[in-house]
Amino acid sequence: LPTIQNLELGKGNPTLELLEKIGGTLNTSFQYVSQEPNWALLEQCGLPIYPEQEKWAKTKVIPLELAFQLRLAIHFCEKKKTEERLKEALASLIWAIQHHYPTYYSYCLESAETKIFLMKYPLKGRILKLMKMASSGLSRIL
Repeated sequence: LPTIQNLELGKGNPTLELLEKIGGTLNTSFQYVSQEPNWALLEQCGLPIYPEQEKWAKTKVIPLELAFQLRLAIHFCEKKKTEERLKEALASLIWAIQHHYPTYYSYCLESAETKIFLMKYPLKGRILKLMKMASSGLSRIL
């Protein structure tokens, strides 16, 4: 009963197994779909990847959508085989947010997963150079 009450209040963090049990009892099912981040949106926000490609169409980016896409990208890079250049670019964008927009970072991005990801890409050398590139894109968004 306490587990169900916590889930109803939005306080629980159920496992997939628990969700399947609850869904079976309620005669419902669900499908877990892993979603790939919107790389075009992230590039528009300053993600320094594929500079030789033509720029993506400019669209209005909502800061909360940026945070969602960044968290999705971190999760994607950790779970899927992703090229190192993309991981470095993502880390540099997050470092730029943490450095230039610390309040936004603390409210929207700070998590254990983000910290672990950034620990793999310390702020030096190539990451620092990419961070400077990422900062220019962020200034248009945040």
